[in-house]
Amino acid sequence: MNLTNIWQNSQEEIKEKVGSTSYDTWFSTIHVKEKNENTLLIEAPDDFFKNWIIEHYKKFIYEIVNKDANRVIELEFSVNSHILKEGTQNRLISLEQKFANNNESQSNINPRFTFDNFVIGPSNRFAAAAGLAVAESPGLPTAGTPRRYPFPATANGP
Repeated sequence: MNLTNIWQNSQEEIKEKVGSTSYDTWFSTIHVKEKNENTLLIEAPDDFFKNWIIEHYKKFIYEIVNKDANRVIELEFSVNSHILKEGTQNRLISLEQKFANNNESQSNINPRFTFDNFVIGPSNRFAAAAGLAVAESPGLPTAGTPRRYPFPATANGP
């Protein structure tokens, strides 16, 4: 049995050991190649991924792969930046398709709730001005935006 098949057979046990969320985060983007008959080359998309996998998962990957292979398999780690480019491109295509299918007629926004229909009175004048300012320039700080502090300000200090 070649090393890539041994790696594939080990995936369920690795996923069980690390959990599905960690598996999806760290193992879904790596590629594995057989360098020679006793060395498995694990390629990560960047140095951060490579170092994280080495620091946190190398020991039990080594144990699981060697147990499944019934022999000593060496692990080598490298960076393959093309992995990230392929994955990013696939995600972008997926997102573009989702947004292309989502037009205004499918929006969940009620057309009756617009600023033209909003009744402004003495009790909500500030709220109306703040809402309009945010709607006209989303993502930008406005003069009326309240500041958030990690603790309440008091006369005696924090």
